[in-house]
Amino acid sequence: MTGRSLTLGWLARAGVDPVNFIRQYGKQIVFLHLRDQKDGRWSETLGEGSMDYAAIGRMLHEVDFQGDAVVELAHEKSFEQAHPLRESMKQSRAVVKEKLGY
Repeated sequence: MTGRSLTLGWLARAGVDPVNFIRQYGKQIVFLHLRDQKDGRWSETLGEGSMDYAAIGRMLHEVDFQGDAVVELAHEKSFEQAHPLRESMKQSRAVVKEKLGY
């Protein structure tokens, strides 16, 4: 089977546990979109929402994820920026290093 791309935020919005999904399908995932959310809305940076990126990171290591990942900051129509995009990306990268171990 060909590898698949996966957006973790959309799994969570659909009520699917990302950790269990990765456990089941991790060997088929070749590309991840990393996005966070809180109360059903996209957060400004990774780590500000309710996604359990520490558990997600542990599972990615357990299934030996070897693909690529990208931080995907998408915002709602009514979004009001609290910090510069550069700072949001910097904070998001720190979450990737700390919680995901990459």
